[in-house]
Amino acid sequence: MEKGKDTRVQIANDTGLAPSAIWRLIGELEDEELVEVVDVSKRKGRKSALYAPKSSFVSSVIYNVEVLETLVGVGFLDGSWKIVDKFETSKDFGQFKSLAIESFKSIRRNYTLRHGTTRFVFSLPGVVNYEKKFLINAPNLNWKNIDFQETFKELEFKVLAENDANLALLAEHFFARMSRNLKLHSFCILVRVLAELF
Repeated sequence: MEKGKDTRVQIANDTGLAPSAIWRLIGELEDEELVEVVDVSKRKGRKSALYAPKSSFVSSVIYNVEVLETLVGVGFLDGSWKIVDKFETSKDFGQFKSLAIESFKSIRRNYTLRHGTTRFVFSLPGVVNYEKKFLINAPNLNWKNIDFQETFKELEFKVLAENDANLALLAEHFFARMSRNLKLHSFCILVRVLAELF
């Protein structure tokens, strides 16, 4: 994902894993349709297949909840991403949920999602128990005690929830070298980190 595409030999060199392990792992990833051959190396001598993550389906749908506005984006395994929707963040959680589900329906009509692979992620401005996908308190929104997995179970996809500052710090740790357009930068690195984690 970091390099975009690479040969099995180079992946073995970069990771320190045995070439046989890389052949097996790449085969499993191909069987799961997570990677594909995208080109052939241009090096002298024997030609080698170049593998890359697939971008034919959405790996993560991100609801970047801010106090005034929620940005909705989709991310792909190859690290590409795009913002596809935005709406005013309502302090009425029922209204927020309705807008989030409408946004989801639009994404489902326009993009390919995969059960077992695609994740729905809520980046939240408050205290979150990420293991339980539970928002304890978002004081600026007056949201309290919300189980995001249960609340959004009708999406029929795994839901993840985490504090926005924690996600931003994690993203900065992995992707500090990316562009500095702050809002888009934070959103982009969030999508990239989540795509890598899942």
